[in-house]
Amino acid sequence: MFQELKNQIKRWAKELGFTAVGITDAEVLADKQKLTAWLEQGFHGQMRYMEKWLEKRFDPAQLLPQAKSVIMVIQSFDQALMAEKNKKTNFKIAHYAWGRDYHKIFRAQFKKLISKIENETGKFGYRFFVDSAPILEKALAQRAGLGWIGKHTLLVNPNLGSFFMLGGICTDLALQSDEALKINCGNCERCLKACPTQALISPYQLDARRCIAYLTMEYDDVIPYELASKMGARIFGCDECQLACPWNQLCKQKNNLHSDFSTRKIWLTSDLKNLFYWSEEEFLKYTEGSSIRRIGYQRFIRNVVIALINAGEKIEVNHPLEIVRRQIEAVK
Repeated sequence: MFQELKNQIKRWAKELGFTAVGITDAEVLADKQKLTAWLEQGFHGQMRYMEKWLEKRFDPAQLLPQAKSVIMVIQSFDQALMAEKNKKTNFKIAHYAWGRDYHKIFRAQFKKLISKIENETGKFGYRFFVDSAPILEKALAQRAGLGWIGKHTLLVNPNLGSFFMLGGICTDLALQSDEALKINCGNCERCLKACPTQALISPYQLDARRCIAYLTMEYDDVIPYELASKMGARIFGCDECQLACPWNQLCKQKNNLHSDFSTRKIWLTSDLKNLFYWSEEEFLKYTEGSSIRRIGYQRFIRNVVIALINAGEKIEVNHPLEIVRRQIEAVK
């Protein structure tokens, strides 16, 4: 029965638009020592939330009492299409962020999947998560056979590369686990060499304080010249380590693109100067339902200022945001 249910869940998930599905048990993860050492070295920077609920991060049963299994899913997107968008603008946005916030997409799909399972099994215990719970999603996905954590610290799938988002459902259903994949990066270190700010200080070791994704999205202050000067035109996130990965270069097949991932026209009809003059009201209007909204107006404008300076553009210092003046001073 449970093998049949597992096969049905995988089929339903793919019918709903998920690209790949893997299942693992809800046993405690063996990553505690590695994460603890990473935190002790301060590599998480201002992401203080990483220090909270530390025990929960390794134990699905602390998310859901009586947890027996975790259903992990991948939502992939057409990386070639997203890369083309970055070529059409004078700024760069992480591939996943051109359209609707993936959190919202996942939640809607998860609710439909849960409904299908309940129609088969009756009510069951569950908790779904998409960056919304203190749990190590990449480690669970690796254990569920969806890939391995590469030297850039992201999950790599041999058929999909790494341009995808992860989510999961912790459940009290006892489902047979899939077999984990072995790490398959070999001697390659292209991702380390490609990082503009040398945030990948060694294989499998990221100093987030230097990472452009962290700086543009999480860091809440003026970015020092040493790092800002290497950010180029990136105003939200960075894909360089993934673009350099041979697995992404091999995985050229087009994946089914969820319609909500489609690019918003505002990004293709704007340039850095337009973005710089956005008011906060315009920022909130144009980023409604977007992952970009979560960084807030101040960080967004600060990122645009850095991109303009890196492009050699002159900027008016009389912007109402104080951080604009401070950022300009920092990079003179």
